[in-house]
Amino acid sequence: MAEDIGGRGKAQGDIADDPAIAAPVAAHGGAIAVIPLGPARREASEAITTLAEIPWFRDELHLSEHRILCEDVEKGSGRVEPRRTARQYAELLHTVPWYDFPFEGRLEALWRETPLWGLDFIRKWERRFSLSAEYSLKATYAGIIRLGTHAVQQPHDLVIHAWIDEAPDHIFDDDRIRKIKAVGARSYVVTIPRHEAFTPVVVGLVKRGVQFRELAGNDEILLTAMAPSALDVRLGTGEVLLKEPLLTNPGATRIAVKAPVASLRAVLTELTIGGATVERLYDY
Repeated sequence: MAEDIGGRGKAQGDIADDPAIAAPVAAHGGAIAVIPLGPARREASEAITTLAEIPWFRDELHLSEHRILCEDVEKGSGRVEPRRTARQYAELLHTVPWYDFPFEGRLEALWRETPLWGLDFIRKWERRFSLSAEYSLKATYAGIIRLGTHAVQQPHDLVIHAWIDEAPDHIFDDDRIRKIKAVGARSYVVTIPRHEAFTPVVVGLVKRGVQFRELAGNDEILLTAMAPSALDVRLGTGEVLLKEPLLTNPGATRIAVKAPVASLRAVLTELTIGGATVERLYDY
């Protein structure tokens, strides 16, 4: 067994599915939609659920709930408006924590760059005050969190340690994969990126024959995949925890699978053969 390669309490959260300003959740996670094969001393896990019933674990506030309509968007203008802010926020969640979003700047821009008057100005001011209250609350909450987290946050918080076997030398041509320690022949402790890049990096390594033994000191991992609704998912080593039909696509189902890290390659292969595509592998 390798020496400690991960510690507790380095959780960076996730996740935003839709480009909307969500209630505070921790950073990251967008779906990696089409990856045919794909990727315990424990570190704390990211948010892993896709269920809206659990508060703040997915986007609960959508543009329509803010009554942000197309009349607020001026084509070709450089004005900051809620849609663009929502898109920027969703993109940020793939890489850094939600509390690093510049809510203060968006609040200032809302009042400085958005016209005070226009079509249906009563609704315009209603939305202005609603968004101002939201941005102000999140800016305050984010500032409090930053006081505690940024004091201890280190650059290595953006990477995760992994113990891998059967690793060919050429995988280290990718600057995102750094060799930390040789454990044996073609066996290494390495660092790989967290957040948005985690899934494609792990999947890419698995496709090149790499065998994972531990991730952040954990011997289990959670993944989600999109599968045909008619597919009866039966895995040799993984456990299906959730099957959730997609309302927007009756022919597809999202499944959540808990699998041993050591069996990750076999699980991804089984899912691919069954017609499923990996959506996301969750880091810790």
